[in-house]
Amino acid sequence: PIDDCPNIAKYLKPFKDKLSQKRETQKGLIPWYSLHWPRKKGLFETQKILLRQTSDTLICTYDEDNNYVLNSIIVIVLGNEYKNLSFYIIGLLNSKLMRYIYRQITQESGRVFPEVKPVNIRKLPIIIPESKKDRLLMEKINILTMELRINYSREKKIELDEIVFDLYDITENERKTIESVNQ
Repeated sequence: PIDDCPNIAKYLKPFKDKLSQKRETQKGLIPWYSLHWPRKKGLFETQKILLRQTSDTLICTYDEDNNYVLNSIIVIVLGNEYKNLSFYIIGLLNSKLMRYIYRQITQESGRVFPEVKPVNIRKLPIIIPESKKDRLLMEKINILTMELRINYSREKKIELDEIVFDLYDITENERKTIESVNQ
């Protein structure tokens, strides 16, 4: 409680009215003197997918170093049953196809401060492969995503995009449309 910290209380008291107007304080979630949204350490001290928040497109990577991140990064922690899909999901999210779909969903492109929002990420059509053919494509996406993480090359990125197009059965005409929009 704030009473345990008299110097901090003395400093913050002049701002109590303003601080009490915070949405979380009005809902009773945090006291007026709390200046942050607390998070559970389990969100950070685990392997996770990180997405840049201030962007008009999806840019994500994998964190295996248990980094604590700022609120400008979106954290995705996969459930245990999906942990082995991390690099596959990163490959999908970083693909031209998902970039195209995301831009259609959000209309953030060209805004002064575009923002990636979790609610829009949830709208993306992430395929969990079931057929043998799709599982083979998933494995290729996994491998390429890991390789790109270590040593990025334009050729591997193009190959990854083509495999994602194949996974989603994107026609040649659809690919041309997506390519033209993503330039």
